[in-house]
Amino acid sequence: MLLHHYRFEPDRSLLDLDAFRAEMVGSRSPIAPFKAALRELQERLDERFRAGADIRDLVRGRAWYMDQLLAIAWEQHAWPDDGVALVAVGGYGRGELHPHSDIDLLLLLENDDDAPYREPLTAFITFLWDVGLDIGHSVRSLNDCERESKDDVTVITNLLESRLIAGPKRLRQAVRQRLSADRLWPADRFLKPNGRSKLPVTTVTTTLSIISSPISRVRRAGCAISR
Repeated sequence: MLLHHYRFEPDRSLLDLDAFRAEMVGSRSPIAPFKAALRELQERLDERFRAGADIRDLVRGRAWYMDQLLAIAWEQHAWPDDGVALVAVGGYGRGELHPHSDIDLLLLLENDDDAPYREPLTAFITFLWDVGLDIGHSVRSLNDCERESKDDVTVITNLLESRLIAGPKRLRQAVRQRLSADRLWPADRFLKPNGRSKLPVTTVTTTLSIISSPISRVRRAGCAISR
């Protein structure tokens, strides 16, 4: 089957999310039920792999279930307002999660002042460590995202290949607006005066496709890595 004909549909029988949510609410500590859910999910995915399931379903299914679990974990923490969001980036942002891969997360702030969020952010990240998740995370404001993307094309590639897990949609939309090609990386910025690329060909051609085409962003995101 060709990749662009593939359509992922989550298998909701892998893990009973309603039961998990109820167990989290009724538990004195959410760490034990969260660990149990992760262990059960791993065992079910292993069973499907040994049974010959489509590897794309397993890789995307792991990412989909991780989205749900992280969203539930997010709900367990007291956020001062709706000025913060949890965003998946990198390979995880593309909706793919291999066994033992890092779970790349962006804690996205609407404003530069992170003081109101420091305590819940610390508690949230600590919780993810406590349950055994191997995460890579960063905390950035909208201004940080724009500023760093101007300086490094790999940052904008990473941010464009992202998905909202929890928090207000407007923050994710604001990032997309700020990172538009016309604002940050028009095509002529990728090229030297003599026509040679400033960056490796893989990064240049793929990032241009990601910026210019939503369809290409899905189909070709796997190449968006500097070499």
